[in-house]
Amino acid sequence: MQSPSSWQKASDIDNGFISGEIAADNKGFYPAKFGDGIEPDKWQGPSLQKGLETSLQDFRADIAIECLNGPEQMGTLTVYFRDANNNIVARIGFGDAWATKAENFGYMQLGNYYTGPRVDAHADYAYGWNNFNGIIRIARDGNEWTAYYAIVHPDGRHDWVHSRTRIIDTNGQYTAPIQTVQVAFRLWYGAERTNMHIKNIKIFKVNQKPQSTAVPFMAREGDRLVVDTKTSK
Repeated sequence: MQSPSSWQKASDIDNGFISGEIAADNKGFYPAKFGDGIEPDKWQGPSLQKGLETSLQDFRADIAIECLNGPEQMGTLTVYFRDANNNIVARIGFGDAWATKAENFGYMQLGNYYTGPRVDAHADYAYGWNNFNGIIRIARDGNEWTAYYAIVHPDGRHDWVHSRTRIIDTNGQYTAPIQTVQVAFRLWYGAERTNMHIKNIKIFKVNQKPQSTAVPFMAREGDRLVVDTKTSK
């Protein structure tokens, strides 16, 4: 993600306002500007989106990010997955939403921001994900959605791992194939910003295992079978 030139400015966001500008450096996308203050005060910031080459049913998205936060700093990033009608199917986010303390957290949510199921994730200790440089992951397999968060060290080792987030789409409300990916950076206007980057987004298709129609067999030619006539075993 070394250039935003192939991305389009997003026209819709689920929480707050779109304003500002996304730029790229040697790390990836970052919020160059958050824009002037918009009333009433809400989260605001730049957002871009891009269509996928093909729609995906079951998938996994690995997102490399950086969220360097400190005391009295705020800022969050979100990656959305939309269907062919531009409806939000799912989102995964990460960042620091508090001006009074330094604590990064993650979240996964399906569908509508106000009504869709959501699960937040925190490190085992509040400071564990501060100055986060690592990966966030979202995946759909059938009706099961999962999220994964981890700091990634230079040697590739994953640390402060959180892999317990799961949502079961029991009623099949969030099964639409994904067609578009959208990125957004947010800041509460007037707050001191964190240093955020979306370094890379890799989206993989998950293939379902084919259902076998073969008749199961107990033995092969040459095998010897012993039958206990008393117990029929």
